[in-house]
Amino acid sequence: MRFVACCALAFVTLTLGRPARADQIILGDTNYPRARVTGFSDGQLLFVSIDGAERAAPISDVRLIYVDSVSGFADFNEAEKLVGEGLAAQALARYERSWRLGKRFWPDLIATRLLAACDKAERIDRATLNFIRVARGKHSGPKSAAMLIPQAIPKKRTPEAVRAVEQLDAALRKVGNDSEEALYRLLRYGILTRMGSDRTDEDARVVAGMRIPAPVRSGRAYEIQLSAMERAFTEPTGAALSGLDRAIEDCPDEQLADFLLLKGRLLLNSAETREEIIRASWPFLRVTIHMPGDPRGAEGLLGAATALERLGQPVKAVQLLEECLAHPSVGSEVRSEAEAAMKRLTAESAGS
Repeated sequence: MRFVACCALAFVTLTLGRPARADQIILGDTNYPRARVTGFSDGQLLFVSIDGAERAAPISDVRLIYVDSVSGFADFNEAEKLVGEGLAAQALARYERSWRLGKRFWPDLIATRLLAACDKAERIDRATLNFIRVARGKHSGPKSAAMLIPQAIPKKRTPEAVRAVEQLDAALRKVGNDSEEALYRLLRYGILTRMGSDRTDEDARVVAGMRIPAPVRSGRAYEIQLSAMERAFTEPTGAALSGLDRAIEDCPDEQLADFLLLKGRLLLNSAETREEIIRASWPFLRVTIHMPGDPRGAEGLLGAATALERLGQPVKAVQLLEECLAHPSVGSEVRSEAEAAMKRLTAESAGS
């Protein structure tokens, strides 16, 4: 409701008592009235604020754009208003009309807003069409598409999901560069796995093994790759560990803990010697030591405690389990495993 009220207020201020031919941008809770959009490039909206300062903002952070510095944007402005009111499905036709009439950088910018609206409206086929359109755009390109990889994917096979996969298959047959290819493969895997397709295992191996190109290293991209790795990597083979190390090196900070935890689990599940167990504990300890405030820290403590138990150090293992249970963000599944381990270790200690 706060966003809807904010948008309503924004449009009131735009139409009452201000000079004409100005734009307005809302970034998060920051409002830039009487601004002027000057460009769009590689996912960055470029504009000049009322104080004359040149600014840039990731298109994924932009909550609303109102355009009055250029004529012919009535449909676009109404579409932005509808999305702000939670009526994304009703905005799609207006975005499409404004996209067809746009010039210069505007069609690529409008395509990003249309893509986001299609995702909000849970239209995976239209979202995929515009995802490809954005990835190929002269002013948008793969970097913009990586910020807006669709997330509202049906949890079963639907005609819309099938059409989306067909669109991605066609795009892969005439892909323009490595960044585009990576994006199409990531989204296709994300859709196939939700559909329960028999192609999923093959796609998981491909997506898990690829190095995501620098321009498209977004959180959503690595979220999908992590899912593929969890499916494809069942043993710590050389290829699996190399893939994980690449992801650990390249991924955004918010995904780092997930890849470290996966590496720790893979190593610990197959560890037999003392040296292998010690090596398996390192990724878990890296999460607990270097990311103490991360919500996944409790899982790191549990993994490290499991390694210490296998190394014959029950007292230290119990200490870590106590930290795990006291972690402010411990989840129910991790808590249950930690409590079971604590009960087992304290029983063994009492019996010895």
